[in-house]
Amino acid sequence: MRRLALAILLLLVAAPALAGDEVPYREFLARNAERSAKLTLGMKKDEVLAVMGDATSRVRDGNLSNPWKVEAFQKGEDQVEVLFYLVRKHPPFTAIRESQALAVVLRNGAVVAWGSGADREFR
Repeated sequence: MRRLALAILLLLVAAPALAGDEVPYREFLARNAERSAKLTLGMKKDEVLAVMGDATSRVRDGNLSNPWKVEAFQKGEDQVEVLFYLVRKHPPFTAIRESQALAVVLRNGAVVAWGSGADREFR
């Protein structure tokens, strides 16, 4: 019985760490903006995910995570993936939009561009 209680306690303590670091919304946005300065052309997806981190936050409409949104598509011979990271606060009573996010564009698995609206050129 004692082992079961200890196992449950350890799971409850470790679960938040497994899900990412939950931070207040403003800190979530600031971290993403700050960490984006460490991105470089040619980075692989796993490097981008490591640099940007796996923080989470809660807002009235639900939970947010990094990346906030992911899109993938084929353009000619290239596979394009766009990772969106929220960096700007959304106005009250409105849905979150892509214009509030930093787009990180990967072509064939490597970063080729990032910034607000950077994905438009690759569509």
